Amino acid sequence: MSAAKNQNVASATKRVTGEAKMAAEGHGESFGAYLIRSRELRGVSLEQIADETRILASKLKALEEDDRSNLPERVFVVGYIRAYAKAVGLDANEAILRYDEYLQSRESQPPVTAIQLPRSERRFGTLSLIASILAVVIAVAVCLSLALGGTDSGAVDSVGAPETDETATLPAMDAAKP
Repeated sequence: MSAAKNQNVASATKRVTGEAKMAAEGHGESFGAYLIRSRELRGVSLEQIADETRILASKLKALEEDDRSNLPERVFVVGYIRAYAKAVGLDANEAILRYDEYLQSRESQPPVTAIQLPRSERRFGTLSLIASILAVVIAVAVCLSLALGGTDSGAVDSVGAPETDETATLPAMDAAKP
């Protein structure tokens, strides 16, 4: 870098650091907004950072947009932040700290899509689930009962011979005696 560019970066760094402290003190700036503001104050494009850091522009854009779903594991994101900070003249450790603080603040807030049902409605849902399962079990039992033992015609006893009312007679065993 040239001396003039170094001086511009140094003065911009002082401005951004002061603004970053204001944002960190609760002035409501997201981590991505912090990165964008820092980059724009220095007059650096996202493509220039991508070229310098050899990180895909789409990953840097996801970082600036706070889009964690398009970012890899945290260890890689920390590397991205470190390289990004170096490219725009920020303190890398401060940037990583801000990222961690931002994540903690996001995790402490309840999700926007979560809907808490009143306790009575949750209990009703559980009772109707149990009743539905019980109804299915009874229906299956009735179907099996009808399929396996629904008629009396041709009933067979446990040995497999047809049932009769007559007593079975045994052959005479007289000839077999010695």
